[in-house]
Amino acid sequence: MILVESVLQALLTSLLVGGIYGLLCVGLGLIFSVMRVINFAQGEFMMISMYAALIFFDTLGFGRLLGDWGGLAASALAAGAALYLFASLLHPALLASVTGFRVTGTEGDGHYPQLTLTEGAAKYFSGGRLKFDNKGRRVGAETVILQWRDGTPIPVYPPSLAVTPPLWAKR
Repeated sequence: MILVESVLQALLTSLLVGGIYGLLCVGLGLIFSVMRVINFAQGEFMMISMYAALIFFDTLGFGRLLGDWGGLAASALAAGAALYLFASLLHPALLASVTGFRVTGTEGDGHYPQLTLTEGAAKYFSGGRLKFDNKGRRVGAETVILQWRDGTPIPVYPPSLAVTPPLWAKR
């Protein structure tokens, strides 16, 4: 029973993560094809909207008021509206100066001003600490293993973060 449950959980998790990656790729493709803007901060804006949806659902109580599914849908819509308002303020202030007719004289630069601006935003949102080695692995990242106990995630590895030792299934 535990094996079936683990396989189903891994399958669902991979589908959800793949769906998020798919949305990210579609967003990047749509932004570049329609607006001709290279936006390296796309992932950071997606992260901001996900946290906004979590705040709407949990902190503002959409989940309690509308139930699980209604709260999820309303939170996603509210987060989308909030991110739209945030981006509509941010675009004229920053991105409009490196896109459109204002940059027609800088064709030799190509998309370099856009890359610099949005890469700078990506570094700002993530704290500028993302570095990768020559094999593509993130430098400074460590594996963290959580176990769910009574509906609460508990860190069990590495020992420096472990709250309690791990519990293993008995055979």
